[in-house]
Amino acid sequence: RGETDDSAGTFWMTNMQNSFEGNVMAGSEHYGFFIEGHRKINSPSRYQNPDLNPMKTSPILFKDNTIHGSKAFGMTTYPKGWNPPTTAVLENLRVYRGLTTGMFIHNSGKITWQGGYFLNHRHTAIEMDGADELTVIGTAIVDRTASDSNMMSCSGGNRRGIMIHPAKQNRMNTTIMGTTLLNVDMSEFGKNRCETWGGFPLQLGDSFMIDKPVWDIPTLFNNVSIDLAGQPAHANPLIPIDGCLAAEEIDITDVAIEVVNDLHGAFTADAVNGFVVSPSIAALLDPATCIDIQGCLKFCQGACLRTILFHTDATFESYMVVKSATNPERTSTFQSAEFMGSTFAYTSSYFGVSLPAAGSFEISFHDPITNDLVFPSFVAPIFLNAPVSCDSYATESSINIIEPSPSRAACDDLIRSGDFDTDESLSDFLNIAAPSSWLATGGVGGTGALTYEHTSINSGINHYLDLSCLVDGATFQFEASYRVLNATTGLNLDQTECEGGMEVYCIHAWIEFRENDNSQLGDTVNSMRQTVGRPATPLLVEGSTDFAIISGTWTVTEAQASSRANRALLHINNVRSGGSVIIDNISLVRV
Repeated sequence: RGETDDSAGTFWMTNMQNSFEGNVMAGSEHYGFFIEGHRKINSPSRYQNPDLNPMKTSPILFKDNTIHGSKAFGMTTYPKGWNPPTTAVLENLRVYRGLTTGMFIHNSGKITWQGGYFLNHRHTAIEMDGADELTVIGTAIVDRTASDSNMMSCSGGNRRGIMIHPAKQNRMNTTIMGTTLLNVDMSEFGKNRCETWGGFPLQLGDSFMIDKPVWDIPTLFNNVSIDLAGQPAHANPLIPIDGCLAAEEIDITDVAIEVVNDLHGAFTADAVNGFVVSPSIAALLDPATCIDIQGCLKFCQGACLRTILFHTDATFESYMVVKSATNPERTSTFQSAEFMGSTFAYTSSYFGVSLPAAGSFEISFHDPITNDLVFPSFVAPIFLNAPVSCDSYATESSINIIEPSPSRAACDDLIRSGDFDTDESLSDFLNIAAPSSWLATGGVGGTGALTYEHTSINSGINHYLDLSCLVDGATFQFEASYRVLNATTGLNLDQTECEGGMEVYCIHAWIEFRENDNSQLGDTVNSMRQTVGRPATPLLVEGSTDFAIISGTWTVTEAQASSRANRALLHINNVRSGGSVIIDNISLVRV
């Protein structure tokens, strides 16, 4: 493996299955404590425990350790992460006077900080990104003490106590939390400030893991104390939590953070339970219960919210509208998450919203250009963790997903962009083990086409079908043109054995139906599987240059049109031999 010690750490740990007590790490050029996770032991000692996954090891003891004066991070798990099998407790960890960040926890989970303190960091005390089940208990976060202001310049700027990035590592896991702050004391954020600083005790950041995520990290602030007193007259007014960075940089407009035991009035002078939310969430609630706390956020007293993710087709562009059925004026619009280039067959996009139990809410999807009602192939609602302090939160009965009519023109052909006239057509297709590219003149009659290399039995392309178009008894005709080429000669490979009972071993089109089991992928319903197309004669002959056809007819069954069939994914795969596959003119037309 490549070297990773160009940015050295005082402690550089690849296996946390050790005891760490009473150590002092001072003045590191980069990191005080660097946890570099690996899935196996990368050294000659591997023979001693060949099955050990160091990334999933827990410390025997981690207590009374001190880190100060680190140039970069006092402690970090970046980039590989650390995921102990059970919660790792870091007791009385003291991190102070870092030139950048006290702690950067990335791609990690099941870590608890108990006691200790973080103080006098020029950028951020604790930064959490793509991390699950992180808990801070009884820890002091101190911004800038008087002694620090005498020793350090104002060049650091915009200091933050805790920064939470709006994306979990296990993004769609419905049983785990994001961040929990319990009995955390945040102080000295008003005193000793520089004139130009705009620091925040708490800030919601952008994301290192998704281009544009939605809020999918159930977060709890329980008895968090925030001291903003003593601000100099020339300083920008401080606020307890900032959501503007997340809202403006990556369009996070669905924040919902549970606040319990706000005994010190960190978020409202009334010191009551509720939720810190984005304005778009507040717009769905009783306006009399919500107050503006600045930072692009509101506090809604007595709110009891549960986050719901609506998984949809990642290749279908739409926006989501949520409207109260009992109070129609309470309406908000939400955008979907955007992943970083994933084209795997089961990739889904998702929208997020947090709702109460009171009343019913209509969920609809619309074309971003025409605003017409549409349906993004499928909509699978995933209910995340229930709040801990209340029980009047949204359930399955709280939502009504609106579907357009199955007789509309969009249902005449269930395949979008099947003619591959432009390279943008590829964005409507996913794949398994078959990264696809566009051929400008490789299709039928010199038109555009999709191509991929067949490298395994599963290699192929995939396309989500619009479930709102499926009615019991409706009939569809499938057709697609294909070639299988010798990569050297550019001529067709022989496919003439694909008949007489051998069709099952050749290229074909079939539909996989999945039901929503409250997970990202859903569960395959094998009894609904449907073959819709097999090779038709004449078949491809060795050395030829023509296209052959896959065709077939499908009549929708009652089960396939039922609500159990939550997702329908068309697969085209399994050619007779290896080679370059060209696909063109895919259609699934209602007859």
